[in-house]
Amino acid sequence: MRKLFIFCLLVSLASCLDESGVDPGSSSTFVRYFNGGNNDIAEDLALSEDGGFAILGTTSIKKTDADTLFTKIKLIKTDEKGNPIWQQLYPGFTIKDRNYTASAIQKVPSGGGYIISGSVIDISGISKSLVLLVDENGLPQDSIDLALNPGQAENGKGIAINSTGNFLSLSSQGSNKMIITEIDKTTFLPISSVGHFSGATELASRLVVDETDKAIWSGVVTNSSLKGVRLVKTIPSNVNTEFDQLLANPGFSEVGKDFCKYGLIYVITGSTNEKSGSTVPGADTDIFFKRVDANGTVLSTVTFPIENQNDIGNSVNTTLDGGLIILSSANSDGIEGRGDLDFYLLKLDAFGNVDWKSAFGSRFRDEGIVALQAADGGYVVLGTTIQGALKIITLMKTDSKGKID
Repeated sequence: MRKLFIFCLLVSLASCLDESGVDPGSSSTFVRYFNGGNNDIAEDLALSEDGGFAILGTTSIKKTDADTLFTKIKLIKTDEKGNPIWQQLYPGFTIKDRNYTASAIQKVPSGGGYIISGSVIDISGISKSLVLLVDENGLPQDSIDLALNPGQAENGKGIAINSTGNFLSLSSQGSNKMIITEIDKTTFLPISSVGHFSGATELASRLVVDETDKAIWSGVVTNSSLKGVRLVKTIPSNVNTEFDQLLANPGFSEVGKDFCKYGLIYVITGSTNEKSGSTVPGADTDIFFKRVDANGTVLSTVTFPIENQNDIGNSVNTTLDGGLIILSSANSDGIEGRGDLDFYLLKLDAFGNVDWKSAFGSRFRDEGIVALQAADGGYVVLGTTIQGALKIITLMKTDSKGKID
């Protein structure tokens, strides 16, 4: 059902980068925390055309102590120093019969605002995927709830924009269906919606459109005894995929957490229990970096072990010098951090060789979500800091070497 959100404006407060026309210079660093009194969970981050940042989150909120606690989508716009400019909640306080969760955000080019994917859960607990368009000030322009099979739970995962300006939504239904929906940019109605059945899959929250308008997404798939990385490429309106690859080694387990288009190939990060030179699974997991060609064939895999602990790459994006940046959360004991989990950055060249690594964070549990390189050469890191039972959105800016002054 198509509906325009009632919103509440509280004034107080990507995707892979294109390096063309950008001249990296000096970088100012900062640490910013955002919380509305209940739990705020960081979901995704977009770079704005004015040099600022758009933070997407899911928040728990109630208007009065007597109200029921509901989840809503939160969007915070900051300047280039992380200072808040405005904040929006979707929907506003008056909507109390449904819960909303956020998943991914993309900047619409040329001042077109932001396109957001997420989910809406009705009073019965059945979810639909949600696509929301807002303008440059965060004001809602249009929205649509999607359900390929009404009555079956569907959850929004990724969002992208094709060459015509239409929006592509990636969603999941149950544990075995992946859905691609194309939405007309003018009418905001579906043009096509195609489901792909291929075994139990947990989708990553990123959708990429290539130069021929084909859709690519990734995630984790469990097929019989194999647990590995899934990479899918298809024409959005076609029930047949160009490829649907299960990238796994028998006897080992790999989890694909994020991927990025990198020139003509793709790079994937996540975790693996396969240890170099060993024929048996390790007792812990390591961050991995996997290069895959345009046909879904693995070119190389590199792992980054950190002592005896479970680690996973959460985000991978390109950098201005033609390399890549991976964000993880790592146990502080293994990286000489400040306590519990800390943010852990790995700067790589195009082949997975480490240029530098950096760890930083609070003395609480810091869970990394996404890292992007800003126009000035520094790195913007979004995550969730868990202090006791409270979840707080964290935005940090490092210098070009991953350090905070």
